[in-house]
Amino acid sequence: MKHSGEKGSDNIEELGTYPPIYWEMKTTAFAAQAVEDEADDLATGHIFDLPLQLAESLTGFSHDKEIKGQFEALRKKSAPGFFARLFGKQ
Repeated sequence: MKHSGEKGSDNIEELGTYPPIYWEMKTTAFAAQAVEDEADDLATGHIFDLPLQLAESLTGFSHDKEIKGQFEALRKKSAPGFFARLFGKQ
């Protein structure tokens, strides 16, 4: 799915199969976008948000919302330094 705003506010290119929830989301987004376009409110991009909303509905993750729950920051284990390797200290 791809939205190209330069092709118009209601542009969305679809390829493949989508879950049933997508079609309801699309209908809602297009209706809201039509209202905004009629009011000349160019700041609102309901169609632009459609791929992001679909991803959130499937994964529970949204790029612009705080993640609730406990997460652990992962760090790469550092390799032993030159002298540690030289003297066999792992």
